[in-house]
Amino acid sequence: MKSPHQVLKVHQGPAVLLVNEIGYATLRQPESHLLFQVLSVRHDRHRPTVITTNRVFAEWNQIFADDAVADAILDRLAEGAEVFHLEGRSYLETHRRPATRLTPT
Repeated sequence: MKSPHQVLKVHQGPAVLLVNEIGYATLRQPESHLLFQVLSVRHDRHRPTVITTNRVFAEWNQIFADDAVADAILDRLAEGAEVFHLEGRSYLETHRRPATRLTPT
C-alpha cells in the first residue's frame, strides 16, 4: 500500500488529472484531506484537473468528511473553472451491450 506522501506525489504530477465520478461514494476524513492536498497543490501549480460528478455543488458537503473540506475543495476547483452541466441518459447506459444468455448444456 502506498503512503499518503506517495499518493500525493503521483496525483500531483500529471499534466491533467481526471477524477471520475466524485460523489459516488462518501469520503472519510483521511481521504477528504488527501484529495484536498492533491487539488490544492495542483491549483497552486496551475495544473488542470477535470472532475466528473452527478452531484450538484450544494450536495458536496455530503461527499466529504466536513463542510470546511468541501468548501476548500470547491474554492480551488471553481477558480477559473469552466463548468459544464449536462442532462440526459448516461453514455454507459446508451452504449451498454445486452447481456449474453447462457444456455444450459
